[in-house]
Amino acid sequence: MGIIGFLAVPLGYVMRAIYGAVQNYGMAIILFTALVKVCLLPLTIHQQKSTAKMSVFSPMIQDIQKKYAKDQERAQEEMMKLQEEYGFSPTAGCAPTALNLLIMFGVIELVYRPLQYVLMIGSDALSEAVALLGMAARDYRGQVLLIQTIKGMSVDAAAAQFTSLTTDQITAIQGFQMNFLGIDLCATPQMALNALLILPILSLLSMLLMNYVTMKMSGQEMTGSMKYMPWMMSLMFVWISFTLPVGFSLYYTVSNLLGVLSSIIAKKVYDPAKMKEQYKAEMEAKRKEKKRKKQVTVKDKDGKATTKEVSEQELARLRLEAARAQDAEKYKDERTERLS
Repeated sequence: MGIIGFLAVPLGYVMRAIYGAVQNYGMAIILFTALVKVCLLPLTIHQQKSTAKMSVFSPMIQDIQKKYAKDQERAQEEMMKLQEEYGFSPTAGCAPTALNLLIMFGVIELVYRPLQYVLMIGSDALSEAVALLGMAARDYRGQVLLIQTIKGMSVDAAAAQFTSLTTDQITAIQGFQMNFLGIDLCATPQMALNALLILPILSLLSMLLMNYVTMKMSGQEMTGSMKYMPWMMSLMFVWISFTLPVGFSLYYTVSNLLGVLSSIIAKKVYDPAKMKEQYKAEMEAKRKEKKRKKQVTVKDKDGKATTKEVSEQELARLRLEAARAQDAEKYKDERTERLS
């Protein structure tokens, strides 16, 4: 079992529980998708805050990149200072995107192998049954073909042919409700005018809507090649939806529509424009605090104390010099012993 298989296992248990309650594969996918979106909503709201914060830091990052274009080491140092001084984190808003991708890949595995992950029939028994259809165990089309074959047979005939499956399992397969609004969710769409194209087309339209609304609601200001990244990623999954059982297209469509709703809710909770102004004010306050002069007492080499007004940066330098002087005084005897 690969990593995608491991992702599909916990999702399969959730889908199994929902399917057991509604007894329809399509409704189970819709409710499953809604549950996932509800669970991810706090992360979506957090991402909204991170996006607003990132829009404040973007000009500063661009200045650093331009100023130290020929000195990458110095550029990295300045970026680290930015993170330390202002709490900037370039990966703070990545969690929802990463989780959505992981779930999406798990769903792809799940819709290819619904007998294994939804009906919980053992993979070894299914591999033997699929082999009788002349297909390899790893062939993603195997379980879909097995469902179609068993549904066209009587229980006794199927039990006689697929001996690795129990009568109860064959009965469960025959009763597996995959039709949703007249569409077989285990079928793969072809480039032909039929009902199977409805869900892939809806997934494309919902993707366009979600990307547009999400960018408007989050106030994202992507530049260069980055502004095309969400569209490229979404189009990739739309293309994939034409090669997968249409159950995935149903998931992707519902996920996109709920993504639109999540973006609207996130904007209500944290308006990006207001958050941006708040972060700007916080950063300006920190800049002023760093520039504000402080009175400190310092001693020269002769031990004479004087009072100076220094900035935060100068104070940090004086503290570092004092610490080095203390270390030098503390360990001078050890150095002398080594030299002698």
